[in-house]
Amino acid sequence: MLSTKSLAFLALSLAVSTVDARPSRISDDEPDDTPLPRCNFPPVRSLATFGSQHNGIVDFAACGAYDWLCKGAMSLLRYNTFSTFVQSRLVPAQYFRDPKDYAAYLDGSNFLADINNEREVKNKTYAENLAGLSNFVMYLFEDDTTVIPRETSWFQEVNGTEVIAIRDRPIYKEDWIGLKALDKKGGLRFRSITGDHMQIPESVLNETFANFFGPYDRKFELETGVDDGRWGEL
Repeated sequence: MLSTKSLAFLALSLAVSTVDARPSRISDDEPDDTPLPRCNFPPVRSLATFGSQHNGIVDFAACGAYDWLCKGAMSLLRYNTFSTFVQSRLVPAQYFRDPKDYAAYLDGSNFLADINNEREVKNKTYAENLAGLSNFVMYLFEDDTTVIPRETSWFQEVNGTEVIAIRDRPIYKEDWIGLKALDKKGGLRFRSITGDHMQIPESVLNETFANFFGPYDRKFELETGVDDGRWGEL
C-alpha cells in the first residue's frame, strides 16, 4: 500500500477543479483540442480550483523515511527535471518552476510554460478562453504542505523572501492568459481554506456550488472590493 506521502506526491498537480459548462453549440471555429485554456468546448462558464499549482512549484513534498517509491521518483525529479523522459512521465515535473533558473524552465517545461503563455510567442486562444469565463474561483490552502509554495494557488510569485501578488506580475499586467480581462469584469475570485492540502470542508463545497454554478442563464454577482490577490507573509 502506498504511503500518504506517495499518494500526495503522485497526485501533486492533479488539482480538484469543478467546471460549469454552457450549452454546447456546434461551430467550425470551436477548438477541439484538450483543458481550459486549451479546450473550451462546450464553453466553460465557471472554474473552481482547489490548491492548484497555477504558478508552478519550487520544491517537491518530502518523502517518508522508508517510502522507496517516492524516493525513486524524487531522484528523477531532482536531477532530470527538464529531461524529455521526466517531463512526459512525472506530473510534478511539469509544474516545476524555479524563478532563480527561469531560462531552464522556459526551455524545458512541456506544460506549464506553454499553458501560462510565458514564452515569447503567445497563444491568443488561451487568453480568450480564460477571459471568457464568468467565474474563476481559486482556493488556497493556508496550511498547505504538499504544494510549495502555497501562494501559487493564487498565481503569486515567491522569489526568496518576496511574494509578488498576481496583479503586480507581467502575466497579469500584459494579460498573457486573460486574467486581467476576467478581473476587470469581476470574475476573478480569491478564496482561502484553513487546513492542509485538499482538506475541504463540506460547507465550502456547498458554498462554491451555490454561489458559482447553476442554470445556464444565471447572472452572477460581480466580485468587488480591494483584494489585491496577495496572501500571507514568509
